[in-house]
Amino acid sequence: MQYVINQRRTNMAKLPNPQDLGRELIAVLADRDCRPGDGMPIQSARMQFGIARPAEDFAAAVKHAEAMGWIVLGRDGLWITLTAEGFEEA
Repeated sequence: MQYVINQRRTNMAKLPNPQDLGRELIAVLADRDCRPGDGMPIQSARMQFGIARPAEDFAAAVKHAEAMGWIVLGRDGLWITLTAEGFEEA
């Protein structure tokens, strides 16, 4: 999308959508050789996802992946587990 501002063309920053972020998150788990039922500490997943990225991106990824049934968060919120659906989607 382009806008003309003061006779100068600028491109709008493209924001990541939750589905793309969720897919990136399950790719992190798959890249770590997680199979359905396997998981990792959520902080490790955050580091692999990209610590330099905004925390909001990671939160959106977790929320979407959990809503899609791709991951399950541990009761304490410190562990993330890949589901069969998430493994197939990755």
